[in-house]
Amino acid sequence: MSIKFMKINKYEPAADEKRFEEMAANGEFIKSYSMGMAFFKKAEPQKVKYCIEASVFKASMKTRKAYEESGWIYAARGSDFDVYVSSDENAVPLHTDGSEYAHVIQRFHRTAMWVMIYCFITILWCIIVPFYFYQFIEAGVIVPMLSSIWDNGLAYANLSACIILLAGLIPMTGVYLYDYIEAGRFIAGSIENSKSAEKAMRYSNVAKVIFIVLFTAAFALFGASIYAVCIGESREVNKLENVPSQAITLDEIFGAEHIVYLETDELADKYIAHEDKEDSRKGAKPKIEEVTSDIFTNYSYWQPAAYIPEGEKYGDRILLQGTYTNFKNELLAKQCAKEFMQNIPLFFGTDENAEIVILDITGTEFDSAEYAADKKDSCYFVLRDGKVVYTLAIYLPDNLDTTPEEIFNGIHK
Repeated sequence: MSIKFMKINKYEPAADEKRFEEMAANGEFIKSYSMGMAFFKKAEPQKVKYCIEASVFKASMKTRKAYEESGWIYAARGSDFDVYVSSDENAVPLHTDGSEYAHVIQRFHRTAMWVMIYCFITILWCIIVPFYFYQFIEAGVIVPMLSSIWDNGLAYANLSACIILLAGLIPMTGVYLYDYIEAGRFIAGSIENSKSAEKAMRYSNVAKVIFIVLFTAAFALFGASIYAVCIGESREVNKLENVPSQAITLDEIFGAEHIVYLETDELADKYIAHEDKEDSRKGAKPKIEEVTSDIFTNYSYWQPAAYIPEGEKYGDRILLQGTYTNFKNELLAKQCAKEFMQNIPLFFGTDENAEIVILDITGTEFDSAEYAADKKDSCYFVLRDGKVVYTLAIYLPDNLDTTPEEIFNGIHK
């Protein structure tokens, strides 16, 4: 087996056919061709003739049998052509003149154009629909879109993958358009019937317009989708007073008299038991991030605090990672709440068997409420009130003996 780098001209293949014949005479026979690389197998030298025919797909068995009856055996598949070989030096070529072969090229590019358009639309559908027509997408879309809440980068990974896919269409489309223009010129110059030649050129021009319009629309739609869903405006507002009043905070759940937010090391020294001070400073500063877009407004906040039991001077560290998300419509909010519960491993890890519990919302302002708790005194709530979704990941201290149900009841006091 040997590999040679070469360019095959499927429009005027005579020179390449001649080259294959010379190589066969030296014991090298074409087996396949892809992306500028031709693969040859070595065997006893033979005098044979080759014929190259443009083809979008590999020739059917019916076509091969018809060619075999004329003395031509299927030999190899190229990127967009088939190669036939004949041991009869006097075999009649598959295409006797340029005008006849031009009709083959015309059919080839007519099929290739529609295949290209179909692939183009399919790829765009796959990468744009999840972002643009977000109301109709099931699990796995909204959570990645809101990944800034979790700070795990999923949305940006998804966007990067989509951009790479879309960017891959640029060179592919450019090469194809150039190829199509060259084919149109060949067809127009080779078909003897002037009406057929004019039709070929018109078809080529229409194809160019279709691709340009489709490509422009794709970029415009993709850009609008990214902006609408994931970009908007993002800013950090790392002060506790900037947490929106609608958000659920630690002091609202456990009572302001028991909660001291650890905004500084001095507060940690003052309110955390001495042996726990070192740990209390790790990630102790509050963090609040605001993200706005065309489909939601989101606040994600990190609230480290000291929980001080009644009558005590010191307390243990308690942490709340919360979100408040106001969606464009209730359908999005319902889907988001469902997806958040499906992503419990983001908090508890794949080894935890945290049970999902549906809470009783009777007499509350919530339309749905669920929680999951692990073995490490951590619990995770997803609450929905109309178009608003709250998430609360609470890491409880040892000095707080409570249950998730009691915490949920505390939210409504």
